[in-house]
Amino acid sequence: MRILMLGNSFTFANNMPQTLAQVTGAEVVQHTRGGARLSEQLNPRTRLGAQTQTALKKELLRKPISGYNFITETTCRYECTLGESELAGQYISEIGLYDANGDIVCIKTFTRKGKDNDIEMTYTLDDVF
Repeated sequence: MRILMLGNSFTFANNMPQTLAQVTGAEVVQHTRGGARLSEQLNPRTRLGAQTQTALKKELLRKPISGYNFITETTCRYECTLGESELAGQYISEIGLYDANGDIVCIKTFTRKGKDNDIEMTYTLDDVF
């Protein structure tokens, strides 16, 4: 799994990316700059925001989520299902969650999986807050 961590000097000065990597066993990629605000990080017109927006390596499809539910008081699980014919023959290794403005707010990576044309595949992404 790969986690994209957005932040400012508090993030990198306190070794948060390294700590998160140790706790989760995931690869943590950080987009940080001293004094950065989340609005800058997610704005594609800023240098930092442009980096964040292109963090997905190869976007194959953008579609609405199939649904979501709160699995705990602090965790929302989003789901997206690919139909049998969607992305048949493609290999998928990452998913992203976009907000209403089309800006990416979360990325999840995983081991590459092939998509056959005779099955549906459902992907989940947990937002812990």
